[in-house]
Amino acid sequence: MKLLPIVILIFVYILGFVIGPSIGSGKIVVADQIIEEDMNHDGKTDAWNYTHDKRIIKQELDINFDGKIDSVYVYDENMKVKEETLDTNYDGRMDNWREYEDGELVLDQIDSNLDGRIDVWIYVDRGRIYRIEKDTDFDGIPETVIEY
Repeated sequence: MKLLPIVILIFVYILGFVIGPSIGSGKIVVADQIIEEDMNHDGKTDAWNYTHDKRIIKQELDINFDGKIDSVYVYDENMKVKEETLDTNYDGRMDNWREYEDGELVLDQIDSNLDGRIDVWIYVDRGRIYRIEKDTDFDGIPETVIEY
């Protein structure tokens, strides 16, 4: 029984270095190093930067310094944001997922009622919203579609 905590710790440590698979890419990227930062100098880690080939591939941030990750950014090979995941109300659960192409926002997905399921989809092209879909009865299917 004494070995179980060690095995779990090793498993979690190994998983900490695996990033992905990222949304839609189907690729798994392995980090070479995790660089921890204390952004507010309180002695606790607030930022985790995962690097591969000396570039940041993923960043996890505790923006409000409560010990929980609030923002996750995944970067492409050109260091442009590819994915962004946010906990906008700081309750410890992610509620906003954003996808980027070449650093430009293309899809913003929101869990507006905080039930763990996406119910708003906002489609963007060259910085302009062109379509919004809303799941108003929270069954996973959008009932309202607005096109611009």
